[in-house]
Amino acid sequence: MCNDYEQHIAWAEYQAMMDSLALPTAPHQSPADLPRADDIKINDIGPVIRKSDDALHLSPMRLPEDWKAWVDLDRPEEQLLRPSPANSLVVKTVRPGSD
Repeated sequence: MCNDYEQHIAWAEYQAMMDSLALPTAPHQSPADLPRADDIKINDIGPVIRKSDDALHLSPMRLPEDWKAWVDLDRPEEQLLRPSPANSLVVKTVRPGSD
């Protein structure tokens, strides 16, 4: 398993791939649900695909914690959507002026 990766898939490419595979996606989703990232590491938040009854959804998730439970939805939503522990997030400026 890779411990550091980039997420440079454009929304149009993602949607075209899903359409070509006849996989339904949630109509309310947009490019904001698939943000570009130059650096995502284990325990960072990143988009994952999860299924519902009628479509696939991109959901932000801490990687790789509970990925199987998210995909299979085999744990209660309260457990999957629990907030991060207090003081567990650290803000660090990586590229000054990039915002």
